[in-house]
Amino acid sequence: MNYYAKKQLRKTSTEVGLYVFASSVLMTIIVLNTYAFGLFPANFTANNTFMLLFDIIISLVCFFVVGLLYCLISSTPLSSVLPFKKAGASLTLELVLVTVGLSVIASYLADILVTNFSFFRVENTVSFETSSSTPVEDILNIVSISIIPPIAEEFMFRGIILNKLRPYGDALAIVISSVLFSILHGNIVQIPFTFPVGLALAFITVKTDSLLPAIISHFVINFMSALPSVLESNGTFDENTLSTVFFISRFVIIALGIIAAYLLSKRKGFFSLKSNKDFPLKKSIIASLTSVGIILAILMQIAEIISNLRIF
Repeated sequence: MNYYAKKQLRKTSTEVGLYVFASSVLMTIIVLNTYAFGLFPANFTANNTFMLLFDIIISLVCFFVVGLLYCLISSTPLSSVLPFKKAGASLTLELVLVTVGLSVIASYLADILVTNFSFFRVENTVSFETSSSTPVEDILNIVSISIIPPIAEEFMFRGIILNKLRPYGDALAIVISSVLFSILHGNIVQIPFTFPVGLALAFITVKTDSLLPAIISHFVINFMSALPSVLESNGTFDENTLSTVFFISRFVIIALGIIAAYLLSKRKGFFSLKSNKDFPLKKSIIASLTSVGIILAILMQIAEIISNLRIF
């Protein structure tokens, strides 16, 4: 990789890194100022309606609005970061099944880390549980977890970041966008889940030149995490029955994912990626990750991760 190629890659990487950094900083500012000005209602942690609405606002402002501003400032046409090429129903279904199946496997890896995290005498204080107790909260729960994040996050990571980096090689774009996607969640125990899922979402976006399969996959993955609390809260299932149903359904999903992966392997050259000879993958990854913007984004999230840990 020559000097000018490396310089251009670092410039683009710094741009997308600063985008992630700005989103993180804005998120922190919103939360801190909401505390400072007393905008949180009394006993806000028990106020599910408020917290669900707050999550929706955070996703829209910090991911979607900041993304639009980034496109405006960098003179990036929305058409270049919002690819929606028609992928076909059968291909889309296969991609969704593979991605969701992979997410189930990745969730088990994350569960293993959570279960054994106390071995290191460290506790992760971030709670992944959601709750709802009224029909309105059920709807907000689904919207805040299953609808808004898939759209906003796919716009940010598989739309802007992935497509800004694709000229330097598809593999590079997939890896860097997935690294940023995984660290932005701000807690260490989710990385074994978010990184492989990010890789899958980026890969299917590259292979189809469309955000739609990734948005659908992201929706299904998040919906699966939101559904148990909704079903339990309205009394549809008791906790034991719900656990049994979801345990069985997870294995069914993995099986369907394996079948879909086999069908995809029959598509000639489907699992190959376009490369750019001017940007060798290993050197390009190092150059990208050591750019100023991405370093700032990573340091910001490391600080967030550490703040969510408690040593005992």
